[in-house]
Amino acid sequence: MNLPIYFVVPFICAIVSAFATMLLKRGMDGGIGLTRVLFVSNWVTFFLILPLWFFVEGSFPWERIHWPIITSFVAMGGLVFTFLSLKIGEVSVVTPVAGAKVLFVALFSFYLVTEKVRGSWWAGAGLTFLAVYLLGGSGVVFKKRNAYALLAAIAGAACFGMGDVLIQRWSADFGFFRYVVISSGLMALESLFLIPLFHAPLRAVPAGSWAWVASGTILLSLQWLALAYCFSNYGKATAINIIYGSRGLWTVLLVWMIGPLIGNTEKNVGRDIMLRRLAGAILLCLAIALVLLDREIVSP
Repeated sequence: MNLPIYFVVPFICAIVSAFATMLLKRGMDGGIGLTRVLFVSNWVTFFLILPLWFFVEGSFPWERIHWPIITSFVAMGGLVFTFLSLKIGEVSVVTPVAGAKVLFVALFSFYLVTEKVRGSWWAGAGLTFLAVYLLGGSGVVFKKRNAYALLAAIAGAACFGMGDVLIQRWSADFGFFRYVVISSGLMALESLFLIPLFHAPLRAVPAGSWAWVASGTILLSLQWLALAYCFSNYGKATAINIIYGSRGLWTVLLVWMIGPLIGNTEKNVGRDIMLRRLAGAILLCLAIALVLLDREIVSP
């Protein structure tokens, strides 16, 4: 069976995102700090995407300039909440919760793209709530520490879900290359406001952290660009995010299998807690499957 490209791309991006998140978490644990990671991430993304400007065609749609501006603020909010969740939580907890983005995409699609919200999506929301409980681990100290991380991860998922729908609705009419370059450039400029919040200058970042942060940022930027291209050219933001939501399961598996190789010690929390997290990630995948089975998403 030949799978559509909007199935294949998000599946690959899910694996890349899970691995890249582990790399970023490793760099943050090495002492680079949340605000400096955000700053570096936004500027690296902008310079990676900037060459696309040479492929821009047609006159500039000044009357629609507010489209990429709004998208940049929404995406910036998603980054702030996501990196905050990684800073205070554990990657095998917060990344699977980010799979709830598909439910936000469905909700925002209903209001912004007038897609019908089906009953299976509400069932999926219930499974997502149970998954969040399981991903909270066990032990009072552990739950208290991860409560804020889970809330931040959910807020980040909501922002990114809105961003995906906005890209689907606006980027094609604005011009995809022009849209993503302007949006990423504005996010880089917005990150300048983070400089006063730095705990130390960039030159004080431990040398060992740079490689982890740079590699994680580059991988996240590339997979985001691939997803955005699918949203713009194929629509189907809900379907794409259904497949992309599998990154939660990939994250738990990667932490379990190769985490120790890159200095991730989350596996040491114990077999029972990791099994709870795996069960939570699987429930998120079941929530995704409920949406998938009730949607005609293969047809163009």
